[in-house]
Amino acid sequence: MGFIFTGFDFLHASANAKILNFTSNLASLLVFLYLGHVNIMYGLAAAVGQIVGAYLGSHLAIAKGSSLVRVVFLSVTTVMLLKLVFDYISTL
Repeated sequence: MGFIFTGFDFLHASANAKILNFTSNLASLLVFLYLGHVNIMYGLAAAVGQIVGAYLGSHLAIAKGSSLVRVVFLSVTTVMLLKLVFDYISTL
């Protein structure tokens, strides 16, 4: 929870993370386009999903505030952690 030390609440820290993620994703896309390793149809489908999710998520975050964003973030993080642990254990 490094955002506590920067003075951001959870909602603003999440918004800043989105900007950094977008920038790094754009740089990666440019590199992969240059190398010819991009499937345009998959990319367009993923982009539509991202746009719809971002639109719905941002409106929900604005309407419900930081507490909902925190709950959703922690829930998704917990589910992903459990999946990674399960995947690791199943390979043993």
